[in-house]
Amino acid sequence: MSLLQLGDFFKIRRNASEIKTEILLPFFKVWLEQHHHNPGVAAKKKLFLDLNTGAGYDKEGNPAAVLQLFDTLKAGQIAADQVQVFLHDPNKNNLVKIKANLEEAAEDNPLADALAYLDEEASQADLLELLNKQHPALVCMDPFSSGYSQKLLAGLEPDKWAADFFFIFSPTKLKATLLANEGEKEDQYFLTSRISASKTAFKSEKSIKRREQLLITKLEAIFSDLNYHTLSFKINHPDKNQADYYLLFASQAKPVYLAFKERLQQYSDLQEDEVPLMGANLQDVAPTIPGFFKQINKYCLENLVEELAQSKSRFHYKTIQEVYEEHGAGTPYSKKNYSTAFKMLKELGRINLVDQNNKQVKVITDNVFVFYKLHGSNKDGLPGSQTNLF
Repeated sequence: MSLLQLGDFFKIRRNASEIKTEILLPFFKVWLEQHHHNPGVAAKKKLFLDLNTGAGYDKEGNPAAVLQLFDTLKAGQIAADQVQVFLHDPNKNNLVKIKANLEEAAEDNPLADALAYLDEEASQADLLELLNKQHPALVCMDPFSSGYSQKLLAGLEPDKWAADFFFIFSPTKLKATLLANEGEKEDQYFLTSRISASKTAFKSEKSIKRREQLLITKLEAIFSDLNYHTLSFKINHPDKNQADYYLLFASQAKPVYLAFKERLQQYSDLQEDEVPLMGANLQDVAPTIPGFFKQINKYCLENLVEELAQSKSRFHYKTIQEVYEEHGAGTPYSKKNYSTAFKMLKELGRINLVDQNNKQVKVITDNVFVFYKLHGSNKDGLPGSQTNLF
């Protein structure tokens, strides 16, 4: 971004198209690169699905995310012969407009062959065939906006598809969908049928914040049960203590999951110890109480340092990058948090940081090795000592 720092992006209220353009499109290039280096899928065509395309341009005349993706394909920044784009929108008028915009832009351009529209049964069949053949797919959708989104998700089984999911939705729509289907056949709805057990708890919970968190936790658990790594990100209104959107990302590939996590962390609010809160404009963060920070905040630097200090058998002589990849999944911790934690353990006399020749290093990088000492310092401030870490 040229005018705003990434962390300030959500200081202005954003719509779904702006969020997709800002976060998902740059990540798509990273996602393609990840699969390009995977011998098992490098030769397979990569799929991009946008199931909520919008009409093409917003009220300010800004192009939708898929139009900008198409411009990227035209510019040769992404090899068009390696990509198949599938588009859908629950609003038929939006799809008519996006078709017109793309067809006009694609005149005399072979990139038109990379486009397919999922209001056509033949395209739906083609998509399922490619998914069932394990073609890598990046799927962007509001999972509660249309029957087709739910229908597509209904085919999801553990390890069946090589698909990664980027969900963007409002809590209002999530609540409405959950409660609206009570009298219908819930097996028609992939997500709502799986969170139906939470309805009683949802209705009895008075706190809006806890209601939302209950459902987000359940959604993440659904994909965790399908062998996905998941993370969520809450986007609050810039001037109100209420959620505008939630983002949920799910991938079976840890490198892809970590790459997206690192992308989102650039936009996240931070705790005072610089651990990402995985959200933006969070005005309801628990206040700091001296001496109780680590009890109030499960994920904090103090808890990370203590956990790493007790992980000699797990992480001895691994690089900081390897520790981050193994330990960081399922947590909000950033690479920087791990570097800081190991620097503190070094100063406390618990570890040395060495290069591949076992020489101690002065500059800490992701590739330095963590060498745990046989006996830690008596002044380490860790459990069993009388000295506090912070």
